[in-house]
Amino acid sequence: MFGASQEIILKNDELLNTLKELKAVACKFVAKEKGIDGIYKEKGFNLEYIGEPLSKLINEGYVPMVF
Repeated sequence: MFGASQEIILKNDELLNTLKELKAVACKFVAKEKGIDGIYKEKGFNLEYIGEPLSKLINEGYVPMVF
């Protein structure tokens, strides 16, 4: 999860629970910038810097799914 969706997701407990079950990862950079990194940690999510790994996957031909 990254970008503006990180704030929106925090407002929906059902979605949060589903994403947690899927072991979704939240972008550490965005969460820190928006001041919500502590909330994600409290809710049991992993925070990782995803910019570099995401760029690598795109360069390998993967297409990110965004919605």
